[in-house]
Amino acid sequence: MNEFGISIFDFTASEQYCSIKHAISALDKWYIRHTIEKDLLYLLSPKQRSSIKNRKIDILTNGTIVLINVKHNIQYHFYKLKNETAE
Repeated sequence: MNEFGISIFDFTASEQYCSIKHAISALDKWYIRHTIEKDLLYLLSPKQRSSIKNRKIDILTNGTIVLINVKHNIQYHFYKLKNETAE
């Protein structure tokens, strides 16, 4: 989900695989889905990291986790959403 509350894709993951279930039309291409699935598997399954090449994870000082796909020059930034509920 992006900062506007729009879901870009849904996925399921386990220690062995990651699968995109639904994606917006711009991302719904086999090669894009495959790249995102491998990137998410790298992030979510430490046991699979040795078999997945060209990726790295950085943690910034503000707590943001950055997953970098070096081969395709893609960066994913994961950060904690602020809880803005009114009291």
